[in-house]
Amino acid sequence: MLKTDEFLDRMKRLQGRLKQTGLQAFLVTAQDSIYYLTGVTYVPLERPFFILVRPAGEAALLAPALDREHLAGAPNVGEVHSYWDYPSPPGKGWPECLRALLEGIGCLGIEPSLPQEIAAQLDEFHPQVRGLVEELRLVKSQAEVDMLRQAAYYADLGMQKIFAASYAGVSEIEIFSQARSVQMQIIKETEYDALNTSLLTAAWPARLGTQPHGIPRLDDRLEAGPHIGLSFMRVNGYGAECERTFFVTPPTSQMQEMFAVMSEARRRAFDLVRPGAACAEI
Repeated sequence: MLKTDEFLDRMKRLQGRLKQTGLQAFLVTAQDSIYYLTGVTYVPLERPFFILVRPAGEAALLAPALDREHLAGAPNVGEVHSYWDYPSPPGKGWPECLRALLEGIGCLGIEPSLPQEIAAQLDEFHPQVRGLVEELRLVKSQAEVDMLRQAAYYADLGMQKIFAASYAGVSEIEIFSQARSVQMQIIKETEYDALNTSLLTAAWPARLGTQPHGIPRLDDRLEAGPHIGLSFMRVNGYGAECERTFFVTPPTSQMQEMFAVMSEARRRAFDLVRPGAACAEI
């Protein structure tokens, strides 16, 4: 798991970006952004959460009263404010509490993902959409690289379990169930974060080969043709995926030829990958 210093450094870097942009404050609202800056996990449901970051000083948190104690433990949050859930008494809901928190701010940065319901309350603060947290996330620390490697390890493990469970006629529900054993291993081997871990093992049958965003039926069975194995793992906040084309019956000669063409195209692409290479070149 990431250490406290990691989150403290992220907040300092965000404050540095605020100084460069000239914003008086930045309102963090996305669940992933709040996790990135604090390491605190939660499920927002219909209740918004806010972190107000200024160029200097501690950040301020505004959260539902039910979650105040939990989020107050964040390593880089100073003031903690709370609001009443709906239906709140007059003056105690999140819109009133948020406007009070923002009082005196004339140039506010907001995230690109900010819901319109919240944006409608911010006109008087002259909001500017800035993807500051997204920009920070583009550069990974060594600790993050280690977390990504860990997620990739379990994504590979999920794919191995898909292969081991597959046979001609295997049902989709059997493939979906393989994620359970991966979850048990993650619980045993890591500091398991239940709210920040989600696992999926699946196999798209041949009939959906040209519809990767289609959804297989639970009663689908894998027979002849190329199937797509999917292992999507978010492990303790960091995600990785593994996808493979596989067969449960011998592939035809045409399928083998098409697979060889794809493999050669991938080999050529990998030969062109290097630091600074433009995607258009590849």
